[in-house]
Parts: sequence; C-alpha cells; structure tokens
Amino acid sequence: MKGFVDYDAWTVQGGEKPGVMIILDSGHGGRVSGMYTTAPAKMFDFGDFVFEEGVQNRILVKQLAAKLKANNIAHAFTTISNYDESLDERGVKIGHIVSSYPKYHFLVLSVHANAGEGSAHGAEYWTTKDLNDSDYAANFIFPYLYDLGFSIRINRAKPNEYDKEESWKILRLAEKKGCMAILMEMGFFTNREEALKMLDGEWQGTAVNALYKGIVDIINKIRTDGTIRPT
Repeated sequence: MKGFVDYDAWTVQGGEKPGVMIILDSGHGGRVSGMYTTAPAKMFDFGDFVFEEGVQNRILVKQLAAKLKANNIAHAFTTISNYDESLDERGVKIGHIVSSYPKYHFLVLSVHANAGEGSAHGAEYWTTKDLNDSDYAANFIFPYLYDLGFSIRINRAKPNEYDKEESWKILRLAEKKGCMAILMEMGFFTNREEALKMLDGEWQGTAVNALYKGIVDIINKIRTDGTIRPT
C-alpha cells in the first residue's frame, strides 16, 4: 500500500546496524480525493485560509522521513495512509514493528499541532506520566525547539488523567510496547500568526531540522552508552 510517503507500509527504512529506530506517527488524517478526512475536527477556518492539522502533520513527517532515509537512520511509520486511522490501529503497527526488530531501541515520535482559545500559542511536547526514558530522550530534542521561533512548554501527562485522556493514548500504546514516546505539538493552528508560520516552507524546514538534530543526539547517546539515561 502506498500513502503520503512512497514507502511500502511495513518496510523499515535505513539503519544497517541494530541501534535506534524512529517510529513516526502523523496525527489524524490527510486528504483523500481532495477531502480532509478528519473534517470538521482538527482544522481551523480563518476566512482567507484553512489550516488542516493532519495535512500539516504529514508534511513534516514526510520531510523528516526523507532526512532520516538520506542519512540511513532506521525508521518506520504508524501509518502511511491519508485516512484517519485509529490510535488502536496505530498501536497494532507499533507492536508489529517492535516484535519484528527485537535488538533495537524505539522512539515513537507523534507529530501534531495544537488547538486552543483566545491567545493560546507556543510549541510543546508531552511524555508519559512517570519519569522514564521518554523524558531523557525529550531532553535532547528540547534545545532545538527554540529554532521554531515559538515559546516552548514541557509537559508530562497527569497521572490521574493519563489512562483516560484520548490525546495521550499514543503515549500509552507506545509505552506498553517498551518504546520511548514523545508527542510533539509544533504550534497552535488556532493562532493565526503561528498557523501562517507552520504553513511556510522555510519554517517547515526549520522544524524538521530541529527534530532531526534531536534524533541524531538521541541515537548518538544510546550508541555510545547503551542507554538514554545519564551515565
């Protein structure tokens, strides 16, 4: 099956040596036959333009995947479809990938944009409810997020809401499979200024480079020390 990237759905790309595999997750759906598959959710109509979050997520993931492939970094996808596949379906694919490549460390990177009311703004990332390897991995990405030109927030899922909140389900699914997991909110698509930036090709390149540089640092740390944790 082909989708928004020109890869076979179950083929892991790159990575000659067992080490670290990046599992890329594009939040929500894309466009099929000209229609946004997550509509009317996860979009915002400013009048003179419309921001469709799932389309934007796929643009960033596609560019990031191309950069990983060009540098022979092992990576796979929870979905390559433009349909809005469920989180449970994505979780099944994470499990398939993890069981197929037992010698790897895995980082699930779920790419999103945020929504909010009023003047809500900024980029942020979420990790699972307890301090674990996901937090240490996120520390390597965090410094590069300032390149986006947005304010930055760090969040850990709240323990009393973690098992119920739908938006954290991808973190739960990844954690159950022994993966590090980070959910990235690259900016607020309900904020006109940030939405326009996120649609700009130059900004997209900057965002992809920021994520890529953090990923390279994560890989180098694990390859050197065998762990993402401080040694």
